[in-house]
Amino acid sequence: MTGYLIYNKKEAARNSFFIGELIKEGQARLLDISLILEEDLSPGICSSDFLVTSDNKKLKKPDFVIARSQNYILSKHFEYMGVRVFNTSKVCRICNDKMQTYQLAASLDIPIMETRLINCQNSPASPFFPCVIKPTGGKGGENVFMAHDMGEYEKIISSFPEKYALVQKCASTLGRDSRIYVMGGEIICAFTRISKGDFRSNFCLGGQAEPHTPTRAERLAVEKLCKALKPDYVGIDFVYNDGEPIFNEIEDAVGARMVYTLSDINIAAMYVKYIKDTIGG
Repeated sequence: MTGYLIYNKKEAARNSFFIGELIKEGQARLLDISLILEEDLSPGICSSDFLVTSDNKKLKKPDFVIARSQNYILSKHFEYMGVRVFNTSKVCRICNDKMQTYQLAASLDIPIMETRLINCQNSPASPFFPCVIKPTGGKGGENVFMAHDMGEYEKIISSFPEKYALVQKCASTLGRDSRIYVMGGEIICAFTRISKGDFRSNFCLGGQAEPHTPTRAERLAVEKLCKALKPDYVGIDFVYNDGEPIFNEIEDAVGARMVYTLSDINIAAMYVKYIKDTIGG
């Protein structure tokens, strides 16, 4: 059976180890997984025929797609072709848009920090300080800022790289969060991330991490989100406010650096096995 592993060029360069592990584990299970860059793909439609080309050559329809490019339109295109996509286009669309993610969480009665979606061109005043300002998309803490007062807020908003931004009330505990890795609705492992010099605790930004045992509240939130989204493999993050876990975001194309660094779990092998079991190969 054949599968396409789709990354954009930037993320492929950052995740070469994980890519190699997925391809290797696929070979061990008689799955031919090929890396294809998002930038090289062109989805197309001819009457009722959905097709995908690379270098203007029509690609063979794969048996499955491992979508790691955060492009839900491309994922949906493969689904219209009858291809099973991991994660689905629904997961990709919602989880790569933080506002949609918060809307879903709120509808499921999962606690989140107060959040506003603003048009940076109108530069409205923040309703609370300190606040975190971040893009609706993005990952790894990129273009995420903190404002303590109106002066800092206006300076950040005036030079923000996107038209829209999320303004979110800060949790009481800064520089600490937890990530829970979930596959097929089951918790695989979890880690607490801590940064002493940055309010962002991302592991890729130098934050320290240690194993974490999810609380009852975190498990309940994970269960609700998985029931609503049915994700294949994601990371679900929580911050802490007055000692209580507060849902923060879902990482669709979740990285695996912490898993390999801090545990003996072979997450690539688990994911490939899960994919093969799911498609019945």
